[in-house]
Amino acid sequence: VKEYYDNEEELNRKLDELVKMMSESKYTVFYTGAGVSTSAGVSDYRGPSGSWTKRKIVALRESSKKEDKEELKKLLKEQEQEKAKATKKVGSLDAMPTFCHMAMAGLIKAGVGHYV
Repeated sequence: VKEYYDNEEELNRKLDELVKMMSESKYTVFYTGAGVSTSAGVSDYRGPSGSWTKRKIVALRESSKKEDKEELKKLLKEQEQEKAKATKKVGSLDAMPTFCHMAMAGLIKAGVGHYV
């Protein structure tokens, strides 16, 4: 996935627009995905080393169906690829909040954000 970067002037314009929308909003909701926590090293639930995937691998290992063996091979390959590129994985109880977590918490504490 390609990332896009704005120059400082464009970024400031977008930030001003965001501040205006949030200040006029009755309720500001932060609708996030797993990326907020995965950047802190926490595996996402359905990602290659997430809880759902780990349970699925156990179930697939017990199956004798050809399609289950193929899915198991695919999931194991995805796990290996993730391990190869992972810099740090931590348990959710040991993870440290990211800048995004702290920004949302600060905005909620200030009364600007309302729900996550």
